[in-house]
Amino acid sequence: LEGMYQKDSIDVAIFTSFDGSEHMELHNTSEKYLKEKLRIFEYLKKDGVAIINRDIEEYETITKNIQQKIISYGIHEESDYRISNISQSIFGSTFDMIYKNKSYTIETKLLSEANMLNIVAGIISVLESWNWPMDKLIKDMSHFPGVKGRFNFFRIPDCDNEVVIDYAHTPGSLEEILKTLKIVSKKKLI
Repeated sequence: LEGMYQKDSIDVAIFTSFDGSEHMELHNTSEKYLKEKLRIFEYLKKDGVAIINRDIEEYETITKNIQQKIISYGIHEESDYRISNISQSIFGSTFDMIYKNKSYTIETKLLSEANMLNIVAGIISVLESWNWPMDKLIKDMSHFPGVKGRFNFFRIPDCDNEVVIDYAHTPGSLEEILKTLKIVSKKKLI
């Protein structure tokens, strides 16, 4: 971020995940990696918003020194924006996002809990930055096709096979993909 941004220049910072096994070639320990990842909040404006996944095991450590407004999201019961009633098929996902005791149903072409969490983080960031109407955000999300290289699902009709392409680069992210595939497909997993 250095060189790209100045201190106190970011309106919204999102902390989506932490896997202590990532980037050990650079940081040597998970503690050093977490410390480096937390530097994003140094660039957050004084009236900025920190959006943090409440499901992260290190949530308390992450939020401990943040002075700005914190909004949490996740499956965790104490999340400000909570995900529940998850349903997945090879065609996409449906889930409820609960905020201030109001439930919003979100339909998406994307699969996996990780994508659902990212969708909610994105919705929160747009709400906080531009104050768009919730209904418009949810409608727009239902049309989002996803990102190349992230849980791209292909069906090959000639041989009745299905192929998934994903940049799962940690044991945790690979486990998430395999867990999702077991839910949405009854085929043999290779």
